[in-house]
Parts: sequence; C-alpha cells; structure tokens
Amino acid sequence: MCKQTLLIRKKVLGKEHREYALALDNLALLYYKMGQYGDALPLQEQALTVIKKVLGKGHPDYFHSLNNLALLYTATGNLKRASTLLMEASDCALKHLNQTYATLSEQEKIKLLKITAAQFDFLPSFLFINREQSYLVNQVYANELALKGMVLEDQQGVLNSIRKSGDSNAFQLYQQWRSDKTFLGRQLLLPADKRISTLDSLQDLTDQLEQQLSRGTASFRNLQRSHAITAKDISQKLQKNEAAVEFICFRLYHKKWTDSTLYAALLLLPGDSTPRFIPLFEEKQLQRLLKASSKKVNAAAAIGKLYGEDSLYQFVWKPIEKYLKNVHTVYYAPAGLLHRIAFPALRKGFSHSLIDDYQLNHVLSTRSVALPVSIKKPASAALWGNIEYSLQAEVISDRGSEALQAVTDTFPSSFNFYTSYKEESRGKEWKSLSSAKQEMENIAKELKQRGSATAIDSGTVATEEAFKALDGRSPQVLHLATHGFFLPVYASKPGNNSENSNVFTLQQNPMFRSGVALAGANHVWKGGAAIPGKEDGILTAYEIAQLDLSNTELVVLSACETGLGDLQGNEGVIGLQRAFKMAGVKQLIVSLWRVPDKETAELMKMFYRNWLNGQSTREALRSAQLKMKEKYSSYFWAAFVLVE
Repeated sequence: MCKQTLLIRKKVLGKEHREYALALDNLALLYYKMGQYGDALPLQEQALTVIKKVLGKGHPDYFHSLNNLALLYTATGNLKRASTLLMEASDCALKHLNQTYATLSEQEKIKLLKITAAQFDFLPSFLFINREQSYLVNQVYANELALKGMVLEDQQGVLNSIRKSGDSNAFQLYQQWRSDKTFLGRQLLLPADKRISTLDSLQDLTDQLEQQLSRGTASFRNLQRSHAITAKDISQKLQKNEAAVEFICFRLYHKKWTDSTLYAALLLLPGDSTPRFIPLFEEKQLQRLLKASSKKVNAAAAIGKLYGEDSLYQFVWKPIEKYLKNVHTVYYAPAGLLHRIAFPALRKGFSHSLIDDYQLNHVLSTRSVALPVSIKKPASAALWGNIEYSLQAEVISDRGSEALQAVTDTFPSSFNFYTSYKEESRGKEWKSLSSAKQEMENIAKELKQRGSATAIDSGTVATEEAFKALDGRSPQVLHLATHGFFLPVYASKPGNNSENSNVFTLQQNPMFRSGVALAGANHVWKGGAAIPGKEDGILTAYEIAQLDLSNTELVVLSACETGLGDLQGNEGVIGLQRAFKMAGVKQLIVSLWRVPDKETAELMKMFYRNWLNGQSTREALRSAQLKMKEKYSSYFWAAFVLVE
C-alpha cells in the first residue's frame, strides 16, 4: 500500500511535493518497523532532501524528518550521525517555536508547547541510553533553559513592556483586554444557562486583543531572546561555593515511546562550560513514595512518613551530592513532581537534613542565576487577615467605598486553608480565624520599628474590591493570612455549573480552582448567587493574574498549600504562584502543605526579624527554619519555600 501510494504521488504530483515526501517518510517508517534499515535509509534521506527544498528548515515536517532519520542511524549503530541530526532537529524546533510564538495568546502558546513537547524528549532519551555522548548535554541544557517557564516568562515580558512603555495606545488596548478578561471570568463562573449567548465570540475577540498586544511587544521580546542565557553565562555568575541544578523530566524513547518518565539533573559548577548529566529516578518510584505517605490519617503523619526517612534523599539528591564538595549554596529548578517536594527537609541521616548543609534557593529556571533579583528592605507593607467571611447578602450589597479604607486597630489571623484533598470540605463555610493574631502583631511591630508604612486590612473591609484597588499602586510587601484553596479537577462535565453548587470545583482552568478568601466569601462559596455589581469575596488566581502588582517585591502567603496547583509540563505549577508572577511580583513565599497555626506564627516572626536585621529574604527564611528545626519535626517548619 505504501509503495503504491508513493508511485501515485510521484506520477500525479512529481518528486518536488510535500505529499511525495510524506509518502517516502511513511514507507521508510514501515521498513524501520520491519527492521529493514538498509531499505529505509535511502528513502528517509530522500524525504529529508525534498522537505528541505520544498518547505525549508523552518517547517515542522523538516525536523520531524530529521528525527526519523536519526532513529534509523541509531538502529544501525551510527550514533555520531544520529546525535548530529537530533541536535539539528532540536535547534530547528526551538527556532520554529520562537518564530511562531510571538503573536499568540497565552493559551495558544501553551497548546503549541504541548504539541511540540515530545520533540524535546528525543535528545535526553538518546543521552540517557548513550551516556558516552556527553557533548549532547549542552543542547539538552539549552533546550531546558529556553523551555522551562517559557510561556510565563513571555507573558511577563508582554505585560511589563506595556506597563513601562509609556505608549498610550498600547496601554488603552491593554486596559480593554483586562476588562474583557475580567468579564469573561465572571461569565465562566455562572451556570451555563445564565451566560451570555455571545460568550464564544467574546472569547475570540479577547484572544485577538491579546495577540495584538503580543505582536506589539514582539520586537522587544525577540531582542531578549537573541541574547539567550547559556551554561557559560550561568557558571560565570556562580561563586566558588555555589552550584546550579536544573532538574528535567522526559518521556523515554527507546526504539519506541515507552511508558516511563525519567528524571535527571543538569549540574553546573563555577567555571563549567558544560553541565553534568546525572540520571536520577523514574517517576513511578516517586509516585509510590508520595502515595504511601498520603495514606496517613493527617498531614502531620503524612509529612512525618515522607520526610522522616531517607528514601527521597536517595532518589533525588544522593546522586548529585558527590559533585557538591565545598558547595554551600545551591540554586535548583524543580521539574514535574519535584515541585511538590520540600528540598530543605530531605533527610540524609538521623536528624540531619539538606538544610543543615546548604542554602537551597528555589528558582523557576537556573537562568535566574544569570539575572539575579535584589529585594530592598520595605518602605511599605500591607497585612491582610482577621477577615469576616460570613457577611449577610444585604451587607455585601450595601458595601460601598468605605470598603476600600484599611482598619488599623485589629490584627489578622491565618491558617486552616482549604485542603485540596478533603472532598467533604467543599462548599462548607470558612470560619473566622484568631490564632495568628500574635503573628500579625509581631510583624506589624517589626515593620513599624524600621519605619515601614504598614497598612492592615481586616474584618469586613478586607474585601476583594479593596485588594483589587491595589492595582498599579501595590506596596513593596504583601502578607496574606487568610483561607485559601487549591481544588483538583472535579469529575464532572465542564460548564455544568448549577444553582447552589460551588462553581469553583467545576472549573477546568486551574487558575479558577486556586485562590484566597476575602470578606464575605462564604456567601458564594456555599452556593449563593453572586450579588450583582459586587465582587464575590473569592479572589482567584485568574483574577490576581489580571492585576498590576509590579511595585510589590515580596508576597508572603502565610498559610496552607499556596504553592500547589496543576502541573503542566515545562510551565510548572499553575496556581497562585503563577498568578502573582504574572502580576509582576518578584518573590513569593508559599507553602506545600497544611501548616499549623502556632508554629507558623513563630516562623514568620523570625523570618521578618532576620530579614529586617540585614539578611536577604532567602537567608532569613533558612535561618528561621533552622531555628525551628531545633525544636520541631519537618512538618512544622519545612512547608514554606521562597520562589523567585
């Protein structure tokens, strides 16, 4: 059949046609599967030649054909030729992404990356199987530096360039886009039969606005990409006692696509021109550990099980550690399920953890090492908490401009964040919190003693309207101590929002399933209808991402599970931390599990004191956690991580 198709296309279309090249490619693939490599090679070479001539190197068919030819050379034992082809395919795919990427909306960018993701798994698979081909490591690392957080970084570039451009036309377009996004968000939270009939058209128009914004800033962002960060750039920034570890995960290709997802580390030391490729473990192994700990009756027991043994250390860190002689500071960028792991708590031995040996700096990508962020001591701060969640509908309806005024005679409290795995908790009301009053008093006192202008929003005035009023004029530090939530995907058909249901549990978009509760939140959370013209008190990650909080250098989410979200390939965690980064915040402190009230208050007091006394934010958090470790198990201190 393949031979017949090839002959027909040759006769009808000629040899210089895409369909003829694809027929050559299909016949070569058939011979490859039959083990007839000698028959397959000339056909695949010919297909590549035709595609290159007809479509050019920038077309996806070209790098797909390069991959197929590389697989043939691998099968015949010509590893040098195979690796050369794989590197060329990888380079062409990256160039194609960059050329296509600039004019797309955020969701279109994410879809494009999902489509091309498998392309970038060939090279680490080849390297894993053929370890002696070490010259491939730089290309694998270059791919990771380009791809990890690619959409997030690009969206930040779009928004920041508009905010700082001074272009009134661009800013007007940006404001219209934000307004449309806000309206769309409200519509999507309504039952399907309550939404406007033109919702799909409005979505299309909003996407077109975003594409227009993306095109308008493309030249600036392309200039940034032309100065891509390299391994050499990063190693030159590392001090003599520092290291950078880029974790990667990839689906293994070995003669065919397997069901194995493998993890590895790319390690850079000062002066290195090429990273070390260090294979680690299979994802199934980590999943078994996480599953075993999740069977415990409560969070404290689960964390005790997971971090009370050295199994995580053996999988994740021990293979790396032999290269870390005399290293004190490690910049590490997680991948996949490693976003769920508290690295400082990895136990090496009895009562000895990684935090005892290293200053562990969590980054979204190790390219951050070449672009360090400095955080100034705060001139202004806003503390949110001690919120009244159960307002009557009449009170919400009557709420006016007085809701924008901060109250300074009460102090907020925190914790008891919504837990993502407690099915029975959905839709139940949030209770007022009082256990963190001392925490907030201590923080306010420390800030005021150092001359920081400190505002406190609490009670009935800690509203969603008041938070959104920070847009474009946010303080240097935002400390949020309130209920929060991350909801897993609900097993229901999307869009089936019904009356008296918690609509947040039904959303497919993870940015709607993550957020924080503000004044009056219980009304809608328990299934009540939103009050027309008023915010519902549920500040979602989707809404935070539309704000301009670029004046804010540090956000502290002093509560449970604020570092969780959906994991989406190289984009990492999709949730609150992504939302605040989109809003322009430089650093965040978030948590990986439910945190206990009293001990978190103690930790936060020490963190702020350390920071305001001269330590960096990273040093201040580590010092506070080390002090806590003297008295408590990892459950009480290790949940919090600073993300840059």
